[in-house]
Amino acid sequence: MYRHKRLFNRISVCAVILTLITVLYAPVRAAESNTLTLIFGQEGAVFSLYRAADLKPDGSYAFSGQFADCPAELPGYDWLETAAEVAAYAADKQPDAQTEISGGSLTFTGLSEGLYLVTGTPLVSEGIRYTPVPFLVRVENGNMTSYVKSDQEPVEEPAVSYQVKKVWKDDAAKDRPDSVSVQLLKDNAVVQTVTLSAENGWSYSWTDTGEHTWQVRELQVPEGYTASVTQSGNSFTVINTFISATSSHPSESPGTGDGSALWPAAILFLTSGIMLITLLKRNKQHA
Repeated sequence: MYRHKRLFNRISVCAVILTLITVLYAPVRAAESNTLTLIFGQEGAVFSLYRAADLKPDGSYAFSGQFADCPAELPGYDWLETAAEVAAYAADKQPDAQTEISGGSLTFTGLSEGLYLVTGTPLVSEGIRYTPVPFLVRVENGNMTSYVKSDQEPVEEPAVSYQVKKVWKDDAAKDRPDSVSVQLLKDNAVVQTVTLSAENGWSYSWTDTGEHTWQVRELQVPEGYTASVTQSGNSFTVINTFISATSSHPSESPGTGDGSALWPAAILFLTSGIMLITLLKRNKQHA
């Protein structure tokens, strides 16, 4: 009976320990399983997340961690104004998480319950600057979703200058054509054909926003020339190098053929003639 009692006590102690572990550990795990999803339509904005305050049992908030000395009031008269104050205080603070948005949304995972500050970097798209508005969001009880608002204002993007210039090499002015045509390609598509001549200094300039890739291509390279294109920054140089008639088309006299094989025959013929004359002289002397 004593043994049964000891066994019962041990089982009871284990049950109490397991109960304590379940009660104490389960809330901790649950507290770290919250997520926050942000919805924002503009690609490329980077969002930072800061855990700013703890949630009190009575529903109020208390700044904590690196925000323990934040002078803002919680809750303030206006949550957006309070968020702006907290964001200013967080300017030199390290975010708990930081992610670039892609596909219109991003999700922060593994969050404990608390009050979080969300800030985003401005970005320019199609002439509009989007500045995400800082906000505070209460994270608890699982998954949260927030739609990010932004201030929008038109911006004037600085114009970028481009130039194409024709350079003639190894030729004389009389050999050059009066003009050449050059195609301007924007993002691999031909958008304009320009004429370069002595009247415009064999050059052409244009401007763009700088968000595109430009190329140039010469049409109908002049006969007797080779063409190449070099680029330095936003300047393109089309180089036409003259090929001399001698080097490109070696001249040959029609019907002459190769005379190198005639020299041995000529020498043999001359030698034979000299020997024949010598023999004739000897025969004449003996006669």
